[in-house]
Amino acid sequence: MVGVGRRRAAVRPRRRQDGNVLLYDSFAVLLLFAALNLRAPGFTLILVGLALNTLVIVANTGMPVTRHALVASNQSATLADLVANGGSKHHLAGEGTILLPLADVMAVGSPIDQAISIGDVCVQLGAVWFIVFSMPRRHPRIPQPETAG
Repeated sequence: MVGVGRRRAAVRPRRRQDGNVLLYDSFAVLLLFAALNLRAPGFTLILVGLALNTLVIVANTGMPVTRHALVASNQSATLADLVANGGSKHHLAGEGTILLPLADVMAVGSPIDQAISIGDVCVQLGAVWFIVFSMPRRHPRIPQPETAG
């Protein structure tokens, strides 16, 4: 039983490292996608948001989230697990957190219940901008004058 526990402890850091590599790779793909679509409406804002999120994730080896944001967004049930186990994407912000204002520090309550960052806000606003400006516009029908004849 002790051998199993030691093996498990030895594997855990590798899983976190593998998770970080996948996280970094996924953000690289998202940044590339946004950069290739800069001509589309809203994608400049999406790229800025993704860049802000990437910056804070790389600087902190994952996205820090504040205790306040978790509690205020009705996610306090996940707090104990986050403190005990962390995660490859999120971990609890602490004294050593770099770029804390760019981390998940804002709480969105019910019915969404999420802790978000300024980068998330930029991405969402860019997505809304893209959707609204990509929709076909209705052109009002202008009545044609009747010709006498």
